[in-house]
Amino acid sequence: MKKKNHSSPFKNSLVLASTTAFLTAGSTAATVTLIDSSTNNGSFDDAITDPGNSTGGTTTGTGGSGGQRYARTSGGTIEIPGWNISSPDGGFWGVNHSDSTASYDGLQSVVVNDNAIVAITSQTFTGTFAAGDAFNFSAAFGNRIVGDAGTNQVAYNLRLRFNDTENTQLDLVSTVFQDPTGSYIDYNGTANYTGSGATEVFLVATMNNKLAGAGQGMVDAISLSYDAIPEPSSLLLCLLGGLGFMHRRR
Repeated sequence: MKKKNHSSPFKNSLVLASTTAFLTAGSTAATVTLIDSSTNNGSFDDAITDPGNSTGGTTTGTGGSGGQRYARTSGGTIEIPGWNISSPDGGFWGVNHSDSTASYDGLQSVVVNDNAIVAITSQTFTGTFAAGDAFNFSAAFGNRIVGDAGTNQVAYNLRLRFNDTENTQLDLVSTVFQDPTGSYIDYNGTANYTGSGATEVFLVATMNNKLAGAGQGMVDAISLSYDAIPEPSSLLLCLLGGLGFMHRRR
């Protein structure tokens, strides 16, 4: 008589758990870089050859820095590599060449003078975004007084916008600070996507320099990446199905 082989339920569970852990470990998420100093002009240092809708002219940087300046003295838009910079206000705002405090890294930064608000919008990135996807960000915000103005307050905001049905927005930074005399403050962190079904995302940074005092607000060194939640591999799903079939036959 043929002897039946009765497998232990505990043994089957142990095999299943071990196999699942092994295959899941092999499907970790890859980090996708959307913006950094060398990707999509996160440092605002890419050469500007034809700024769309720009007025105000071009000057070279001081001290032989070689930076560029594209600015407007009225409301409108400046299009530069990777970004669209816009404001409804007059005053000086745009891309400023480097001097002692105007750039966090490299040659240029985006600036806004007092009594103006500026929005810096990235290009739109496409993908398949799921709830829980982690977006990693960093940005450097600066503030400096002009002459003997004493103090200057600037409100800074950094957010992500998605094209899902909920029009999800993730507020990454929202802060006001006053006159660190030209220094920059680094902001960085991680925020998880809370919507579902988005296929597009873009980043918006705003600077409001209408609060108090006289001076410049500055933003530089923006980076953005995301880690997608890994889906179970097809091999894992097939294996789980096979184990279930074997268990039913027994």
